[in-house]
Amino acid sequence: MTALSTTDDDVESTGHAAVATVRVPNGADGGLALEVERRLGAVDGVTEVVVDGLRGIEPRLSATVVTATVTVRAEASVAGEVRDRLSDGPGIENVDFGGA
Repeated sequence: MTALSTTDDDVESTGHAAVATVRVPNGADGGLALEVERRLGAVDGVTEVVVDGLRGIEPRLSATVVTATVTVRAEASVAGEVRDRLSDGPGIENVDFGGA
């Protein structure tokens, strides 16, 4: 009997273009684009995030609000749920899948 294993390469995913607005704390380790990718990528079901371009940078007292065009890949089985999950993610102010 052979045990089956599943790797990330075996997970089917779908990609969606979006415009995301994310708060990046002052003093964050990476650049703004990397921090946007990290925050969106931390959402359960998201398999990959690519920042395609920055649309706006708004410095504030304790964080910088970044608006970016992104491509979000999510597990196909939860793709619909991921849209709702993204809006509840820490530091994520808005994700608009119609405005990319």
